[in-house]
Amino acid sequence: MEDLEIGDCKIIEKAKELFLKLGFKSVTMDDIANEMGISKKTIYQSFKTKNKLVDASVDAIFQEVKSGIDKIRAEKYNPIEELYLINDYVLKSLNDEKAAPEHQLLKYYSDTHQRLSKLKVEAVTDCLLNNIAKGKVLGLYREDILDIFITAFYYVSITGIRNHDLFPLEAYEPKKINASYLEYHIRGIATQKGIEYLENLIKNRTI
Repeated sequence: MEDLEIGDCKIIEKAKELFLKLGFKSVTMDDIANEMGISKKTIYQSFKTKNKLVDASVDAIFQEVKSGIDKIRAEKYNPIEELYLINDYVLKSLNDEKAAPEHQLLKYYSDTHQRLSKLKVEAVTDCLLNNIAKGKVLGLYREDILDIFITAFYYVSITGIRNHDLFPLEAYEPKKINASYLEYHIRGIATQKGIEYLENLIKNRTI
């Protein structure tokens, strides 16, 4: 967002907040203008359509989340704990997915969702390949797993559990679904040492 004016950045920040709280479809340009105490015309001077503001907001959300993940990775946690910390951070950043932001992007802003998906594939692949490599070195993950396949399975799975046609919010709590999938993923690739670490970690966590 370096090339944006200060006013544009403020509009994006407010739009991000409302989109994550209420959903990309539900929030109107009038809602954002009213929340900021400015005219809708002022927003349209910077963002000609709502789609352009959604695009800019999604970019900002992605970069913010990626930056937070990079900070966690830089701390060099145990790789199993790292996955849980990253999962916690992403959920918190996306407001526990209460407004199903990614699902709404897929349904109503498919071009933006497609572009975001490409960015996510790159980020998830880099993060998980690194995580698997560390886990193997420490004897927490099995040597025989095929890293790139596991990474692809992981991406498809975390994307799938965010599909609220399959997992409607009124029936499934995103935080619990994510925790269940993460345990499933780790158990599938862990050594006995890794499973023991995982079970101890789960026992001492509060969801």
